[in-house]
Amino acid sequence: MNIKSVKILLAAAIIFISSIYLPDIFWSTFKYKSDRPSVSFSPIVNDFLFTYPGKDNSSIRDRKGKTYTRDEYEAAMPQLNFAQLMFSGKMPDSVNGVKVDVPMMRKNLFQSRFEPSTIDGLNYMLNPLIESSSGRVNLEYPNEFFIIKNRMEIIDARTNSVNEEMTKLFTDALSKSGFVFPAKEAFGNPTTRKPYDEGYFVVDAKDQFFHIKRIKDKPFCKKIYLPKGIKVVHMNVHEIALKEFYGIFVTEDNGLYFLSYGDYKTIKLAIEDYNYKTSSIRILGDLFHRTISVNNEDSYSVFVFDRNYNLKDKYTGQLTGKYESAQGKISAYVFPFSLSILSNKTMFVNFFLKFIDFRFFAGNIILLLGLIGFFLLKKIPVNKNLFSIILVAIAGIYGLIAVLVIRDFFTSNNKKLEK
Repeated sequence: MNIKSVKILLAAAIIFISSIYLPDIFWSTFKYKSDRPSVSFSPIVNDFLFTYPGKDNSSIRDRKGKTYTRDEYEAAMPQLNFAQLMFSGKMPDSVNGVKVDVPMMRKNLFQSRFEPSTIDGLNYMLNPLIESSSGRVNLEYPNEFFIIKNRMEIIDARTNSVNEEMTKLFTDALSKSGFVFPAKEAFGNPTTRKPYDEGYFVVDAKDQFFHIKRIKDKPFCKKIYLPKGIKVVHMNVHEIALKEFYGIFVTEDNGLYFLSYGDYKTIKLAIEDYNYKTSSIRILGDLFHRTISVNNEDSYSVFVFDRNYNLKDKYTGQLTGKYESAQGKISAYVFPFSLSILSNKTMFVNFFLKFIDFRFFAGNIILLLGLIGFFLLKKIPVNKNLFSIILVAIAGIYGLIAVLVIRDFFTSNNKKLEK
């Protein structure tokens, strides 16, 4: 390998490393703060309340522009602030004509989140097979774990061996229910810190959906009939005192569904602007509503449903995106592209290339003119440095760094270097 080839490889390495670290240093120095507000729906004022980040409490306001103090906000959101209202003696006896108390509010309050990185994450498929009906007050962590490959294999953690008897029982139960091995996904809560256990919800090889749990060491297996054509990509299982639903799941066509408790009915929520690969969802349930917040990079939408899952109200707001902020516009001129190995859209490490738009051409031209001016000033032959010029024209600041680091970059006169 001659010296020119070595220089080319070194230049490529410099561009590669620079495209990872320079944008990262830039955004660490010039931090971007989103103007995304926190949005709640008040059953008292029957409107959305917006709390903007980085501002004082007087910035809390409703859709009509009316501002609220902190105390007024807490009074307007009794479900979320019942502890403070109880402490200050301001807890109401009823809300909208419905008599309320703290146990009732606790029972009806829940949250759920769906993040792209959680959905595109690693599922080990090895889960504890908790006994759902032990006869004990509290759930007990089991010695048996399961994994579903060409059969539902039950492994005894004490001996690290397969329990063939239980394996056959559960495998036969799945087969009789129409399960096609192996499983693609298994969703559950592998913990005993919950009031009861509902086992796991499993997607088989043909995208069929099943409910599996252990009852007195025997298998419970139920095939769940989903609407035609939908495929479950992720599910949050909720084992809560309310027992209104087993959990919430999202589908390949970006649908959001509740799976009702007992009868396994699917309830689709009429949301918009959701893409499970790029959007995040926050679900807040209380005594009166189900509030769904869909967050995207440059917008957010909030949907309010009543307890019968009928759409009551919705709001959509636009945001100043990261690359539409002042520092974002500067970065668009400075960096032709950026490369990262981590992304908030997935848990996996990979190379993620980010290209903003064509504004970088303007920055590249300025750098290129500066480089040519430098060559002319130092009386360096421009025609012998065409590769340097091409590199800066394409890679911009990254190419310029490579040219500055590697002296006599692609000149034809390499005799001195080769000696």
